[in-house]
Parts: sequence; C-alpha cells; structure tokens
Amino acid sequence: MTAGGAGIERPESAGGLDPSGSAGALAPAASADGLDLTGPAGGLDLSGFWAALDAVPVAEDAEALYSTDSAEGRLRRANLSAYLSHVGAAADTVLVAEAPGWRGMTNTGIPFTSMRELGTLGFDVLVPPEPTAP
Repeated sequence: MTAGGAGIERPESAGGLDPSGSAGALAPAASADGLDLTGPAGGLDLSGFWAALDAVPVAEDAEALYSTDSAEGRLRRANLSAYLSHVGAAADTVLVAEAPGWRGMTNTGIPFTSMRELGTLGFDVLVPPEPTAP
C-alpha cells in the first residue's frame, strides 16, 4: 500500500502513518510522517542521539544509514524513532549490531528487524518502495 503518494509503503497490518508530500522532497532533519527526527519521541529526547550519530564521519565506501540526505535514510530514521518511542522508555538495554544486514536493518532501520516483522511490531512503520528482501 503506498501512503500519501510518497512511494513509501507500509504493511497493511501496520498502523496509519500518513507521509505528507514526497519522501524525496523532505529537508534534512525535517518531520517525516509525523515523526520529529530530532526532538522528543514518546517522551524521549532523541536530539542528542541523532546529533551524535550524525557527527560520526562516514567513509566514501560506506553508507550513513540514518542520513537525512536521502529518502531511504529518512525512512530508516523515522522507523527507528518510532521504535525507540514505542519501547525506549521501558527498555533497559538496546542491542545494536556491528553491520546491518541487507535483509533487515538496511531496509527497516530497526536493528534485528526484517521486512517480515514490520507488521507485527504493534506500532506504525514505513516500508521502502523496493526492499532488498521480503
């Protein structure tokens, strides 16, 4: 299902994120799908987290998975913000792997979560228009 004409899909079982405008037209650090990419998320202030992550240098042969410079990065950032706002306040541990898998986090933005699990998370998420795996 394509939401808001943005070319970003969401599973039918996921809730109603409604992207406004074109995902490619979002400005860096802008609000995507009702999620503030820099500010509080469900009572959590993620601005320091995003600032620290954005400050990490990225090698020429690497991809900044959460960069606001690309639609894919903004999608991943919005999904991770949604995840952290949903479970972050209750979690005492966040596990992040060294290398995101091409079937999971590279698509979803959420560590250890593939496209298959997106609809079972219990909160709104976005799906890339052309995921690398189901």
